[in-house]
Amino acid sequence: MSHLVRRSILAAALTFTSHIASAEDLSGLWVLKVENAAHQPVTTLTLRFAKAAASSCLAGTWRRVILQSVATSDEKFFPAREPLSYALDGSKLTLGRNEICDDYVHLSGSLKKLPVRGKYYGFGLRRGKPMGYFSLDRQP
Repeated sequence: MSHLVRRSILAAALTFTSHIASAEDLSGLWVLKVENAAHQPVTTLTLRFAKAAASSCLAGTWRRVILQSVATSDEKFFPAREPLSYALDGSKLTLGRNEICDDYVHLSGSLKKLPVRGKYYGFGLRRGKPMGYFSLDRQP
Protein backbone atom coordinates (compact mmCIF):
# COMPACT_ATOMS: atom_id res chain seq x y z
CA MET A 1 0.00 0.00 0.00
CA SER A 2 1.45 3.32 -1.00
CA HIS A 3 2.19 6.08 1.47
CA LEU A 4 -0.43 8.31 -0.18
CA VAL A 5 -3.17 5.65 0.15
CA ARG A 6 -2.34 5.07 3.85
CA ARG A 7 -2.47 8.83 4.53
CA SER A 8 -5.84 9.09 2.74
CA ILE A 9 -7.28 6.20 4.79
CA LEU A 10 -5.96 7.73 8.03
CA ALA A 11 -7.41 11.16 7.14
CA ALA A 12 -10.81 9.62 6.38
CA ALA A 13 -10.79 7.66 9.66
CA LEU A 14 -9.87 10.75 11.68
CA THR A 15 -12.59 12.79 9.99
CA PHE A 16 -15.19 10.08 10.72
CA THR A 17 -14.23 9.63 14.38
CA SER A 18 -13.98 13.37 15.05
CA HIS A 19 -17.57 13.76 13.73
CA ILE A 20 -18.78 11.10 16.16
CA ALA A 21 -16.91 12.67 19.07
CA SER A 22 -18.27 16.11 18.22
CA ALA A 23 -21.86 14.83 18.34
CA GLU A 24 -21.30 13.58 21.89
CA ASP A 25 -19.49 16.77 22.99
CA LEU A 26 -22.22 18.99 24.43
CA SER A 27 -20.19 22.20 24.66
CA GLY A 28 -21.29 25.38 22.91
CA LEU A 29 -24.71 26.58 21.77
CA TRP A 30 -27.37 24.21 20.46
CA VAL A 31 -30.66 24.75 18.62
CA LEU A 32 -33.59 22.58 19.71
CA LYS A 33 -36.69 22.40 17.50
CA VAL A 34 -39.77 20.73 18.99
CA GLU A 35 -42.44 19.61 16.52
CA ASN A 36 -46.02 18.44 16.91
CA ALA A 37 -47.23 14.99 15.79
CA ALA A 38 -47.58 16.29 12.21
CA HIS A 39 -43.86 17.30 12.25
CA GLN A 40 -44.75 21.01 12.24
CA PRO A 41 -42.29 23.15 14.27
CA VAL A 42 -43.91 24.68 17.37
CA THR A 43 -41.03 25.68 19.66
CA THR A 44 -37.41 26.60 18.92
CA LEU A 45 -34.86 27.08 21.70
CA THR A 46 -31.22 28.06 21.73
CA LEU A 47 -29.54 26.45 24.73
CA ARG A 48 -26.39 25.33 26.50
CA PHE A 49 -25.82 22.11 28.40
CA ALA A 50 -24.40 22.88 31.86
CA LYS A 51 -22.48 20.55 34.16
CA ALA A 52 -24.35 21.81 37.26
CA ALA A 53 -26.64 19.30 38.93
CA ALA A 54 -30.39 19.73 38.46
CA SER A 55 -33.28 18.77 40.73
CA SER A 56 -35.31 15.81 39.53
CA CYS A 57 -37.95 13.46 40.85
CA LEU A 58 -36.42 10.75 38.64
CA ALA A 59 -33.40 8.60 39.38
CA GLY A 60 -30.16 9.29 37.56
CA THR A 61 -27.72 12.14 37.11
CA TRP A 62 -29.59 15.16 35.79
CA ARG A 63 -27.85 18.37 34.78
CA ARG A 64 -29.13 21.88 34.03
CA VAL A 65 -30.08 23.20 30.62
CA ILE A 66 -29.49 26.95 30.25
CA LEU A 67 -31.79 28.72 27.80
CA GLN A 68 -30.45 31.51 25.64
CA SER A 69 -33.62 32.17 23.62
CA VAL A 70 -37.13 30.80 23.11
CA ALA A 71 -39.57 31.20 20.22
CA THR A 72 -42.90 29.37 20.29
CA SER A 73 -46.30 29.51 18.64
CA ASP A 74 -47.90 27.66 21.59
CA GLU A 75 -46.62 28.26 25.15
CA LYS A 76 -48.48 25.16 26.43
CA PHE A 77 -47.02 22.70 23.89
CA PHE A 78 -43.52 22.44 25.41
CA PRO A 79 -42.55 23.91 28.83
CA ALA A 80 -39.64 25.93 27.44
CA ARG A 81 -39.81 28.57 30.17
CA GLU A 82 -39.76 26.03 33.03
CA PRO A 83 -36.55 24.52 34.45
CA LEU A 84 -35.20 21.92 32.04
CA SER A 85 -32.55 19.29 32.60
CA TYR A 86 -30.78 16.53 30.71
CA ALA A 87 -29.24 13.13 31.35
CA LEU A 88 -26.85 10.98 29.34
CA ASP A 89 -26.88 7.20 29.20
CA GLY A 90 -24.04 6.30 26.88
CA SER A 91 -24.92 8.08 23.63
CA LYS A 92 -28.63 8.43 24.56
CA LEU A 93 -29.67 11.97 25.48
CA THR A 94 -32.85 12.67 27.44
CA LEU A 95 -33.88 16.29 27.94
CA GLY A 96 -37.01 17.63 29.58
CA ARG A 97 -38.96 18.86 32.57
CA ASN A 98 -38.16 16.67 35.58
CA GLU A 99 -38.85 18.86 38.61
CA ILE A 100 -42.64 18.51 38.55
CA CYS A 101 -43.08 15.01 39.88
CA ASP A 102 -45.49 12.78 37.97
CA ASP A 103 -45.90 15.33 35.16
CA TYR A 104 -42.76 14.80 33.08
CA VAL A 105 -42.07 15.75 29.48
CA HIS A 106 -39.06 14.26 27.72
CA LEU A 107 -37.22 14.47 24.44
CA SER A 108 -35.09 11.40 23.84
CA GLY A 109 -32.63 10.59 21.04
CA SER A 110 -29.18 9.29 20.15
CA LEU A 111 -26.09 11.52 20.05
CA LYS A 112 -24.35 9.21 17.57
CA LYS A 113 -24.83 11.67 14.70
CA LEU A 114 -26.00 15.21 14.16
CA PRO A 115 -28.63 16.42 14.04
CA VAL A 116 -30.02 14.44 16.97
CA ARG A 117 -33.59 13.35 16.20
CA GLY A 118 -36.09 11.71 18.47
CA LYS A 119 -39.52 11.64 20.05
CA TYR A 120 -41.25 14.04 22.41
CA TYR A 121 -43.50 12.46 25.02
CA GLY A 122 -45.14 13.13 28.35
CA PHE A 123 -45.66 10.70 31.23
CA GLY A 124 -46.56 10.56 34.88
CA LEU A 125 -49.06 8.74 37.05
CA ARG A 126 -51.11 8.09 33.95
CA ARG A 127 -49.79 6.34 30.86
CA GLY A 128 -47.17 7.84 28.61
CA LYS A 129 -48.41 10.12 25.87
CA PRO A 130 -46.60 10.72 22.55
CA MET A 131 -46.63 14.45 21.82
CA GLY A 132 -44.37 14.94 18.80
CA TYR A 133 -40.77 14.95 17.67
CA PHE A 134 -37.63 17.03 17.97
CA SER A 135 -34.30 17.79 16.35
CA LEU A 136 -31.20 19.13 18.08
CA ASP A 137 -28.12 20.48 16.37
CA ARG A 138 -25.16 22.73 17.07
CA GLN A 139 -25.80 26.37 16.37
CA PRO A 140 -23.96 27.23 13.16
